[in-house]
Amino acid sequence: MKALRPFKEGAPFQIWAQLSKKDTILLLEFKWQGGLYFAPHRGIGERRVGLWEHTCFECFLKTDGDQYYEWNFSPKGDWNCFSFSKYREKNEPWEVGKTKPLEFTLKENHLEIVLEDISFLSYQLSAVIPHTSQEKPFYMALNHPETKPDFHDPRYFIDWSTP
Repeated sequence: MKALRPFKEGAPFQIWAQLSKKDTILLLEFKWQGGLYFAPHRGIGERRVGLWEHTCFECFLKTDGDQYYEWNFSPKGDWNCFSFSKYREKNEPWEVGKTKPLEFTLKENHLEIVLEDISFLSYQLSAVIPHTSQEKPFYMALNHPETKPDFHDPRYFIDWSTP
């Protein structure tokens, strides 16, 4: 698993994330320690808008050209997925199709999400975690731009062929 780095230092917790392929599925995993607790939950919740405004685990997959998907997951199993034609330009309307999670399991300090496999070239894993230690949430990602947190910036996505 790879550590998610907070955009601003001082997070009183650590989060690690991993994306892997197995047969015809993608397995997305997040683990954490220190200062975070989420009630265990199993099962896919409702599709909801605005999850990133609260505690949210995220996955971005860049497919080809400038196109990419963004998934948001709450600890309660609610989810959403957005399709973008290029940087921050949503495709409207779009169908759920292959984007709905197949499984969602949150244990004490471990979240597993199973998605149907789609072809992609690069990815970004991230989390938005509100915490009482500061006014704004912690923005955590594998990589960050220097000036502000921006999980959509493809320059900070990781090439899928990178071990």
